Amino acid sequence: MHDAPRRRSLDSLKKEAKRWLAELDTSDAARDRLYRITPDAPASPSLRDVQHALARESGEPGWASLKAALIAAGDASDETLAQYDDMARALLDAYTLGTPEAMERHWSLTWHRRAWRAMRTYVQIDLGRVAGPDVDISLDDARWLVAREHDFADWDDLARAVATAARPEELVTRPIAVFGAAASDRGNARGMSRDWRQVVMALADPMAVGLHAHGQMTDVRAQEISTLTHLTTLRLDGSQQLTDEGVRALAALPNLEHLDLQGSSVTDTGLAALRDLTSLKSLSLAWTGVSDAGMQSLTSLQQLERIDLTGTSCGDGAVRAFAGTPRLRDFRSGVATTDAALPVFHDYPVFKRWHGGVEVLSLTGNEAEPNSLALRGALTDHGMRSLSMLHGLFALDIDDAKLQLTGRAIVPLISMEHLGRLAFDAKDDAMRVIARLPCLRFLSCQDTTASDAAWADLGASTSIESIWGRRCHGLGDRGFAALSRMPTLEKLSVSCLNVSDTALAALPFFPALRELMPMDIPDAGYRHIGACRELDSLVLMYCRDTTDLATSHITQLRKLTSYFASYTQVTDATPRMLSGIDSLERVTFDSCAGLTDDGVGALARLPRLRELRISGQRLTADAARAFPDGVTVHFHR
Repeated sequence: MHDAPRRRSLDSLKKEAKRWLAELDTSDAARDRLYRITPDAPASPSLRDVQHALARESGEPGWASLKAALIAAGDASDETLAQYDDMARALLDAYTLGTPEAMERHWSLTWHRRAWRAMRTYVQIDLGRVAGPDVDISLDDARWLVAREHDFADWDDLARAVATAARPEELVTRPIAVFGAAASDRGNARGMSRDWRQVVMALADPMAVGLHAHGQMTDVRAQEISTLTHLTTLRLDGSQQLTDEGVRALAALPNLEHLDLQGSSVTDTGLAALRDLTSLKSLSLAWTGVSDAGMQSLTSLQQLERIDLTGTSCGDGAVRAFAGTPRLRDFRSGVATTDAALPVFHDYPVFKRWHGGVEVLSLTGNEAEPNSLALRGALTDHGMRSLSMLHGLFALDIDDAKLQLTGRAIVPLISMEHLGRLAFDAKDDAMRVIARLPCLRFLSCQDTTASDAAWADLGASTSIESIWGRRCHGLGDRGFAALSRMPTLEKLSVSCLNVSDTALAALPFFPALRELMPMDIPDAGYRHIGACRELDSLVLMYCRDTTDLATSHITQLRKLTSYFASYTQVTDATPRMLSGIDSLERVTFDSCAGLTDDGVGALARLPRLRELRISGQRLTADAARAFPDGVTVHFHR
C-alpha cells in the first residue's frame, strides 16, 4: 500500500490557476491541457475558465464545488485531530486524577488497561523521566505519548499527517494491517495504512486474505468489505463500534476461517448470522455481550478449532453447545461455568483421547499446542474430579482466584496421561500435589502467594521444564535451592525479591537452565547469571531497575541467542557490550528510553543476528540503516 496523496489547499489551487492562465499564451502544453479537460473552453479563456478546468481535473464539477469540498475536508481534519486530542486529554486526566471515571475514559480511548500507579510509572518511563510519585506531566507530554503510540514522530508530525490527508474523514487513528496469502489466525502483514480507502483497495487484491483493524472496524466499514469473498482472516478485536449489523454484513464472506470479535458490540442476535460460515476455524467472542443462548447458533460450525468466550456470561450451555465438535482443540469458557458442565468435556474428541501433534510451550506466552482448555466459573474441588481420565488434554488453565479451588482440585489431574501445562493459583496446599503430576512440563502460577516451604515442595518434581511465577514474593532461599536441584527445569520466571545473593549463587548449577527472566535481581546479582554458560535466552521483562552494570556481567554468555529488554534503564553502553556476544541471533529493546540509533547500530557487528526489534523515546527508523539485508529490523515508535 502507498500513502494517500497530499490534499491541496484552496490557496495553492488559486495560485496554480493564475500560473496556468499566464502560460496559455506561451505554452502549447498548457493549452492542450485546458482543451483536453474542457473541450468547449473559449479561444481566449479567462481565469474563471481555467479555475473551472482545474476543478474538473480535481474530480469536481466546478470551482464552487471544489471550494466546498476543500472546506469540508478542513472540517474533517479538525474533527480527526480532535479525536487524537481527546485521547491525550483523557490520558492526562487519568494520570493526574486516577479516579475510576478518568481511568475508564482513558482505557476506552487509548491503549494499555493498567492500574493507576502502574500507568503513571510507565508514562514516566516512556517520557524518559525518573519514575517517582511526584512527577507532573503536561498536555504536550500527553500529546507526544499519543502521537508515538500511533506511530508518529511527535504531535506536529501527527497534525501534519491529518492536515495533508486526501480524505481526513477516512484517516484511522492507528495503521490497519493487511495480511498476505501466508496468513494464519495471527496473520502475515503485507502492508499498513491509515487511509481506509487504501486499505479497501489492498484488500481487493486476491493475494490479500484479511486485516487487523486495531479496534477500528465499524458497521459501515464491514459493509464495504463484505463483497471481498476471498478474505479468510479478520482480526477485529476492540472494535466497539462494530455491532450486530456489521457482523451480519461480514457473514457474507463464505471463505472466512479466522474471526476475532473480542471486545466488539456483537450480541446473540448477530451470532445467528454466522451459522453459515462453515469454514470458520477460530472465533473469539471474548468480553462481548453474548450468552449461552447465542451459542446455539454456532453448532453448525463443525470445522471450529478454537472458541474464546473469556469474560462473557456464557456457562454450561456453551460447553454443551460445542460437545462433539471434532476438531475443537482450544476452548476458553465464559465466567458462568459450573461443576455440572465438566463431565461434558468427555464428549470433546480432542480432549478425551490423545490425537498427537507438535507440543509447543512458551515461557512468555499463554498459548499452548496441541490443545488447551481454560475454565472460569463456580467450580469446586469436587467438580474437578470429572476432568480425570481426559487423556487427550495437554494444557489446562484454571488460574483464577475467584475459582476458590484448593490443592485437592489438582489430585484428579494426576491420572491425566498427557497434561503438559497447568495454570493454577497455587497456594501452599497445592505445590506438593503439583509436583506429583507425572507429565507436567509447564507450571504457570502467576503472583502466587505460596510460601518458601511450598516452593521447596515443588522442587520434588522430576518433569517440570518451565515455571512462570512473576511476583511470587514468598519464594526464598530454601525454595530457590530446591528449584536449583530440579533435573528438567529449563525456563524460569520468578521474583527473587526475597532470595539472597548467597542463594542466587546456585544459578550456574541449575542442571538444565536455558532461559531466564531474572525479576527483582539487583545489578550485582547478574554476575551469577553471567556464570550460567549454557544460557540460551535472557528476558529482562519487569526488570525496570536493571542498568548497564548488569549487562557487563553477562558478556561471557557465549551460547546466548536471544536477548530481550523492556523498560530497563540501559543506555547505549548495553548494545555496544552485547555486540561482542557473537552467538546472538535475536535482540529486542522495547521502550528503553536511554538508547539511541548510534548505540543500537553497534549490534550490526553481530555475525549471526537475524532479527532486531526496537522502540524507545530516542530511537528512529533510521537505526535500521546500519544493518545488512539479512537482518530484519522491526521499529515501533
